[in-house]
Amino acid sequence: MLKAYWLAVHLLPALSASSPAGPRAQPLEIHRLAGPYPSLPAVARRVKRDWDASRCKSGPAGARQAASGAIEAAWLRCEVSVAGARGTECALAVRSAKGWYVDGDHRLRCGGRLGALSSVQARFDRPNWNDGVLWATFDVETMEGEWSERPEGGKAAVSPRPDKNRWLILCSAGPSGVPSCSEALVLGCSSGDSSATVSARLRRRRLVLTGKEEGGCDRGNILLGTFRLDFR
Repeated sequence: MLKAYWLAVHLLPALSASSPAGPRAQPLEIHRLAGPYPSLPAVARRVKRDWDASRCKSGPAGARQAASGAIEAAWLRCEVSVAGARGTECALAVRSAKGWYVDGDHRLRCGGRLGALSSVQARFDRPNWNDGVLWATFDVETMEGEWSERPEGGKAAVSPRPDKNRWLILCSAGPSGVPSCSEALVLGCSSGDSSATVSARLRRRRLVLTGKEEGGCDRGNILLGTFRLDFR
């Protein structure tokens, strides 16, 4: 009896403390959105003014039936002028029980020219939900052109090289009712002979990112590991 008591009090806790429990979840960096606004058109008007855009319109949207959290989301596409060149910038708008909010400080260049020989084009998926968390995925293709020296002198434009990237943004609203979102996370990329693919799984507010980096991504760092989602 005393031996069993000694094992329970001394030996078993020591074994439990020394045995590996797997990788610990790191907190995933998130940021709060700006708002609230009474409607999606009100968000578009505010973004149009803040970005000095000629017009803004909503893109793919999704909704779910829920009493709390992020219950509706839509992409906004705004026509802007950057260094005299016309282009499109995009942002994610999210509605919670408190109203509409927008991720205006993390806007994305999603269309137009980036220079004399470069351009960008984005395609947004309809927002959906996984384990109560909003998943917003999108693809960006960037065409990179170069100048080459001609044998007879002068320069000539080389055929653009396409860079393709797939991204994921996670959003939700915690007890505060104010939606928060993650930074854009790389799900995959390809450029020439280099490519990488990341698998994302979510369970009980734990995000697991796994994959094999086969050359990396030019336009974003690949994040791998287990991460804790703390939406406040």
